[in-house]
Amino acid sequence: MHQTSPGRVAAMAALLVAAEAAAFALAAPRVRPPLPKITAPVTFGTPEADRILEAMQVFPPDNPWNQDVSKMPVHPDSARMIASIGADRNLGYNLDMGFILVPPDQKRVPVKLLDYPNESDPGPYPVPDNAPIENWPLAVNEDEEALTKPGQTLEDLQRNGTGDRHIIVVDPVNGKLYEFWQSRKTDAGWQASNEATFDLETGALRPERWTSSDAAGLPIFPAVVRWWSTRCASPCAGPVAATCCPRHTGRAPASTSPSRAWASASGSRRASTPPATRSTPARSSRA
Repeated sequence: MHQTSPGRVAAMAALLVAAEAAAFALAAPRVRPPLPKITAPVTFGTPEADRILEAMQVFPPDNPWNQDVSKMPVHPDSARMIASIGADRNLGYNLDMGFILVPPDQKRVPVKLLDYPNESDPGPYPVPDNAPIENWPLAVNEDEEALTKPGQTLEDLQRNGTGDRHIIVVDPVNGKLYEFWQSRKTDAGWQASNEATFDLETGALRPERWTSSDAAGLPIFPAVVRWWSTRCASPCAGPVAATCCPRHTGRAPASTSPSRAWASASGSRRASTPPATRSTPARSSRA
């Protein structure tokens, strides 16, 4: 499995903030507006993107990513999970994930896969020229060296950016999600270390032990925390993914479905809590 940056294998949980999960429902279905017509790529953080997300069903309502965990029993290892994070410590979180929504007829292009082609789904892929690279256009985040420099353009970041350099491409009409790790645009076209395609309509799992752009075999896009969710007085809709160091949990390294893999930068592997897990304190650790 590919290695992650040191900040992502720390004992403190790292929330994978990737897209706008406020559009997600819990298990109870809700009425959604019609999906707006998408004729050109739409970048995250725009009113048009918000309207599209509001209409999207991301994975089926009964998928683990959409389950209501508020009444589930607490996980047997809850205390050890919280202890490994540090009950008196703040949660670390990432602000760096952007995404782009593409029309159903978006031109597909080859992407050269450098490190994990055998654990990637086949291309070509609907990656537009203006696909945002992770950290665009932030000025504050955990990896200061990977941040967008003053005056730096997206095209320059696509070619010369550092860090994990994720790209997240969503095709709402066809119900497909494409996620890339260590992406870069070159004179010959796009390249990346690996790619993972997810079916947003069926929630079908990828092969066991296959990595993904988050290393645990999970998608990043569903795990967004939207700004308004952080302002709620009570638990709000939308899952998050948390990671912690298994050295402190007393359990052998393993993955829990729908996670498909486990990985880290050292002999101790990163463990991801599955979306439909509840641990306490509930205010900070439902996932």
